[in-house]
Amino acid sequence: MNIPPRPATPDYRNTSASSLVLPPRPGKNRLTYVGNAFQTRPERGDREYLWGWLGPLVVSILVFLTRVVRLDAIKTLVFDETYYVKDAYGLIKRGYEVQWPKDYDSTFLTGSFKTPLEGAFVVHPTVGKWLIGLGIKLFGNQPFGWRIAVCIAGAVAVYLVGRIVWELFGNARMATLASVLMGLDGVQIALSRTAILDIILEMFILLGVLCVVRDQLSYRPRLIAALASVDATRRTEQLRQRFRRAKNATAANSRGSSRPSTGPGSTSDFSNFSLAWGPICWWRPWLFAAGIAFGLAMSVKWSGLYVLAVFGIFVFLRELSARWSTEPRWIGSSVLTGGIPAFVNLVPIAFLTYVASWIGWFTHSQAWGHTNRGLVADWLDYHRQIFIFHTNLDATHPYMANPWGWLLQLRPTSFYYQGVPGDCGSSRCIAAVNSLGNPILWWVGFVAFFLIIIAAFGFLDWRAGLIFTGYMATWLPWLVYSNRTIFTFYTVVISPFMVMAVIYLLGLLMGAWRITKDKNWTGRYNLVPALSQVSRGEIITALMILVFVFSAAVFFFPIWTGMPMPEDHYGWRMWLNNPNTKWAYWI
Repeated sequence: MNIPPRPATPDYRNTSASSLVLPPRPGKNRLTYVGNAFQTRPERGDREYLWGWLGPLVVSILVFLTRVVRLDAIKTLVFDETYYVKDAYGLIKRGYEVQWPKDYDSTFLTGSFKTPLEGAFVVHPTVGKWLIGLGIKLFGNQPFGWRIAVCIAGAVAVYLVGRIVWELFGNARMATLASVLMGLDGVQIALSRTAILDIILEMFILLGVLCVVRDQLSYRPRLIAALASVDATRRTEQLRQRFRRAKNATAANSRGSSRPSTGPGSTSDFSNFSLAWGPICWWRPWLFAAGIAFGLAMSVKWSGLYVLAVFGIFVFLRELSARWSTEPRWIGSSVLTGGIPAFVNLVPIAFLTYVASWIGWFTHSQAWGHTNRGLVADWLDYHRQIFIFHTNLDATHPYMANPWGWLLQLRPTSFYYQGVPGDCGSSRCIAAVNSLGNPILWWVGFVAFFLIIIAAFGFLDWRAGLIFTGYMATWLPWLVYSNRTIFTFYTVVISPFMVMAVIYLLGLLMGAWRITKDKNWTGRYNLVPALSQVSRGEIITALMILVFVFSAAVFFFPIWTGMPMPEDHYGWRMWLNNPNTKWAYWI
């Protein structure tokens, strides 16, 4: 039995929970409702729907315009730009990364050089560098050309966060506010003006997450309907078979035989595959699109693989929660008719996308790693070498940071710090770029993170579960490698989920939604739209948070964008400046 086609105008978010959640079967507890919370919300008009698109779009355009100003103010290669810009240049000139001479930055900046032919061993795939190279191709080998691609990617990420919040909560104001908060985060601003890979990685991760959300909103109600249909058919068939067995037994007794006759009534209750294992859907286009997006993320940095794996687990758990309440073989059903089709839609296309990203290496024998062993063997050995590099990277760096402090921005990364000529009102002027996240936003986000944990595991809200999954996909893997040379600016991919957590908190404070006891689920707390007026204190608290976040963004903006300033003004912004606490040290 196939899953019925999607209704003409589905809107899972505006459908009452009682119409989608099947009644519990005997012996099942309320954990069968995992992931079904927060389904009830008021109807949205056309204007609300329109602003769900336009609000984040307008904010992202404004963010781009503010970030593109002075994009080329710093004329040198900043931090890891020395690797990625030159790799990108080699890609557009040779089709593969080339081996540049040592200490070649000054020559590279002049533009008077010949691109080498020798291939270079690189430890990150090519998609992010191809995009940086596209900017160089369009605008030339100069700072604006290096950085325009990441600037655009940062603005797209701002838009995608707003869209994800809109899809999750159906509230245009909160979606727009999410984009605003993303635009005010320092790690977002600094990295969208520096030609390194992480902001591009973030863009593809968010695109994949948006597709996962769309998959859940389109597939879940159809699955619930199909489960209800299968369950009803199964119960009807069981009653029919019981009647037939009773009839056959009566007939056998009348003939004096102790054995019931064989026939239709003696067949298994689960002779039909769908009746035995539940409905199956082999084509989920949004999940397929998510696989492409996550494959592109993997093609920027390998850490995209963690995101693919963790969100794949999330999709399976959602399948498990839906089938728990109706399927007698719910584990087998979740694996056979739920998990395997989901895997087929998500994972193969992700890896095919990743393999396709190596087209430059496959088609250029001069690229590093080609031998006479064969193309596939060389490619696999290249990956073995990359894995060895990443797992053994333990060189010390003054700005390496333990991931346990990332969510509080305890040890940000300084990208650039130089004295500059000019009149800044002081005898010594400097320009600095620091990847410090907006401290007020991140500290509020740290509190909101625990709210997300409570909402995901206490309220069983799948939307909180998705945000928590984002944290686990982008932060948890680094805890395993806390002794490696890693940096706080990696939190650029955690930042969107931190913003979603803050939106979750602000939505409660501003009255966009409320936590109440659900009348249908006795004793169960649920997240529902706020239909009553919120208290003045809650509104004041939310507004104070927003004012402090905006004020912090204005205050720290010069050190996120390399604006000239008096040297002592930089010190004013280094709130954690005790050199004896290297684990919490901003300078």
